[in-house]
Amino acid sequence: MSFYDDASLVFLAGGAAGKDGKAYNLKPVEELSSTEVVINGDFSIDGPGADGELDTSYGNYGWNTVTPSAGTQEGTTTISNGVLKLTNALGETDSRAYATDGVSSRNVITTNTYYKLVYTIVENNGCTSFKVYNAGGVQEDAPSSVGTHTVTLRNTSNQLFLFFNKTESSSISIDNVSIREITNQAADFTFTRGTNLTATRVGKDGYIEKGRENLLLYSNQFDSWTVVDATATSGQTGYDGTSDAWLFTTTVAGASLEKSITASGVVVFSMYAKKGTVDGIRLRIDAATDADAYFNLSNNSVHSFTGSAIDASITDLGGGWQRCKVYANISSPVKVAVYTTDGTTAYDNGNIYIQDAQFEYGLVATDYLESGSTTGKAGVLDNLPRIDYTSGSAQLLMEPSRTNLYTNSEYFDDWLSNRLDRTANNIISPEGVQNAYKVAQQSGFTTAPNVNKGGIAAGTYTVSIFAKKGSWNYLAISFQGVSYFNLETGSKGTINSNHTATIEHYGNGWYRCAITRTTTTTETPAFYFAESDNTLTTPDTQGYMYIYGAQLEAASYATSYIPNYGTALGVTRDKDVSSITGVSSLIGSTEGTIYLEVAALANDLSDRRFALSDGTTNNVVRVGFTNISNRILAVLYNGTNQCVLTYNDADITETNKIAFTYAANDFALYVNGESRSTDVFGVTFSAGTLSEIHFNEGDGSGNESYGKFDKVMIFPTRLTNNELAALTTID
Repeated sequence: MSFYDDASLVFLAGGAAGKDGKAYNLKPVEELSSTEVVINGDFSIDGPGADGELDTSYGNYGWNTVTPSAGTQEGTTTISNGVLKLTNALGETDSRAYATDGVSSRNVITTNTYYKLVYTIVENNGCTSFKVYNAGGVQEDAPSSVGTHTVTLRNTSNQLFLFFNKTESSSISIDNVSIREITNQAADFTFTRGTNLTATRVGKDGYIEKGRENLLLYSNQFDSWTVVDATATSGQTGYDGTSDAWLFTTTVAGASLEKSITASGVVVFSMYAKKGTVDGIRLRIDAATDADAYFNLSNNSVHSFTGSAIDASITDLGGGWQRCKVYANISSPVKVAVYTTDGTTAYDNGNIYIQDAQFEYGLVATDYLESGSTTGKAGVLDNLPRIDYTSGSAQLLMEPSRTNLYTNSEYFDDWLSNRLDRTANNIISPEGVQNAYKVAQQSGFTTAPNVNKGGIAAGTYTVSIFAKKGSWNYLAISFQGVSYFNLETGSKGTINSNHTATIEHYGNGWYRCAITRTTTTTETPAFYFAESDNTLTTPDTQGYMYIYGAQLEAASYATSYIPNYGTALGVTRDKDVSSITGVSSLIGSTEGTIYLEVAALANDLSDRRFALSDGTTNNVVRVGFTNISNRILAVLYNGTNQCVLTYNDADITETNKIAFTYAANDFALYVNGESRSTDVFGVTFSAGTLSEIHFNEGDGSGNESYGKFDKVMIFPTRLTNNELAALTTID
């Protein structure tokens, strides 16, 4: 049989993409009708009035509007020169365009039917409130940036479709509008992890990928910054070949270009700059302790940095352009400022060229992110499904909420140090940028050097760090006992009997070393560096090693790295949550099969569930792990347990191929090609009962299915035993 053809739903991590709070499935695939709802969607036919203005009539131009009246339609709507344009003057707050079919005034869609809307914004002059008529006959926000956008429509109250511009003193121009009925709707997992950028994943290139954010608003619109005794003129040729650079000209000593921002912790302020009539630029971060850096644009050098600046650097981009960067450990509130200098620390009146400012957390300036009225974001975004490659192949990573209790998890100058010299931004880290530390023994000492963050209260903790060998081969983690890790062989050395230890390779000689320990007293975990196993004594050879990304979690196993740039109370990554609702057509209620390829995050003796349900725990089919070591469990429950099947000898931290199939009085659990448990008693559900799919116990909360998922398949039938064996056989 073709399992793909017979499955009603297929999720494959290696073939999935995710954005906008969705984890996309390979099947079912969305299908659209070939029939267009709108006519004149390319706006090749002008409107009937002067300059293409629309009125309440209808014809082959396909669109109309309403009679202007206060609070309803005050603006002007036209079809002219191949675009639909919605314009509001000062004091006008509403212009609109209704789709028509040429033979009726407005009713063009069918109530309670899903449609795919595609349109292109060709120009937006100040429109910040652009809406479409959708759902229960309400105006909903729609994308308004220049480019092509896609929106799913479903009007439950009437047959209307229309666009709105609800911003006064603005206009927006639209082209290539298409509305087609969705004849087969895709069923993708919704995905949430809260509104933060604290999650990471290992990307396809093997590097840790973070969420990135440019905290400066209007990062290349310097006319929106505060200009003090200076001017900023746009339209200059930039480092990237565009005309998006600016000429910054000062008229008095100390003239500046300024922007306020709220941030605290380890940050980088960067700007692209080119010499004009003066030789230098000064970047300043105004904070409780100011950070200043002075750059000579004539010879591509850092002249000096002062105050709370912890480093400064300059990168030559060619053509006279350089990217200037100042790094600091600051507290809120702050303001950034730019000055012209003579290439030293002295102000100089004249001009320089500037472009693309960025203010971000961390010890490295990342690729530029454009921002406007909102911050620029990239990388692992809010609610982005984490397709993770830690194991070398794609897996969907689902993790619990965790907090990294270490403040400044990458800035080790903020840590307590014994007998160590620390050099920031020394080599390439596991995230593929130069922000890892070199730690070297100071001369004159014969005991092992270490770094630590002070004491923690009693409890169960997992402490971890990324380390790479230098002249020292061994990392030791001390936490009420000491455990050793061999960074040359990538293996565990002597492990304390009170510790659970792991070592994981992250490429390029980097290993993540972790121990778990339960303590009843206040303790101080510390990272030591040694030349040999099972000893903390090191001769005075001034050895060295590289470290990055420390993490302390109040839990029994390590989760993916959570960067902390200075938050005193720790940084929290919200839990991963995913589900699909309203898909009874995809789920067999009287019979069916769930198939998972999944590895548990740890053998942590916790209930972990994946479920089909009616949205409650009253009618549910569950597959997962239990609070008994290495047990796989399958349950069908409809008020009472109709079927409970278990397999007790699985290594759940390895990827297992699991299938649970159910029909009345006919249940089977297969794992890795073999039948593990069966039952011939028990009823199932009435047709159509099950309508939701959850990465938890079935009602949207509790017993989340934390793990690493390669594949999920749902079948609306009970597969045969031969099919189950073939489906779950390990290649």
